[in-house]
Amino acid sequence: MLITLKNKKALITTNFIFFNVIYLICIYFHIGEIRLLPTLELEKSIPFVPQALWLYISIQSFSYYIVVNSIDTLFIQRWFVSSLLFTLFCTALYQIFPTTINYENTFVLMSKGYTHSLLFHFRDISTGLNSFPSLFIGILTISTFLNLLHRSPKAFVYICLIPLFILSGLLIKQIYLSGAIASVLLGVIFSLLTYKFIHSESLL
Repeated sequence: MLITLKNKKALITTNFIFFNVIYLICIYFHIGEIRLLPTLELEKSIPFVPQALWLYISIQSFSYYIVVNSIDTLFIQRWFVSSLLFTLFCTALYQIFPTTINYENTFVLMSKGYTHSLLFHFRDISTGLNSFPSLFIGILTISTFLNLLHRSPKAFVYICLIPLFILSGLLIKQIYLSGAIASVLLGVIFSLLTYKFIHSESLL
């Protein structure tokens, strides 16, 4: 099957559905014992800012926006394979080494309001599980870094936004700093592998 500008949206939609279904399955089904990771002193010094949720929940949309707006079919092919492999890798890791985040200390700081209500429901769905590595940060890194490798004129701007998105996750206590760093490194590794070994738009 050849990736073209006509079928790219269907492939990206398939990837989006697969990503979210896998993510939800891993939240409720896992083999290993759930554990908390140690929190770094730097993380403890970061305040709880619920309003950062709005930026954090836009990560996935922004990641896919980069791909949807690309006319480089080879970039789309490499992104498709990279994101699929990264998702499968994280799925396996979540089964063996599921991690969670303790929300209790931040719930007492939440007050009434639409943002706080949305954050409460967001946490109710995500349950704080599978925070190492972060799937969202990893897919974001793949989208932006592959864009850089393909010399997109906007790539540098996209790359510069990654720390901002990571900070938003830290501000709402949704991710570990170590998990974010691991996600970026894994995203770069998977991007480099597909960039090196995939030289055709064909999926077969």
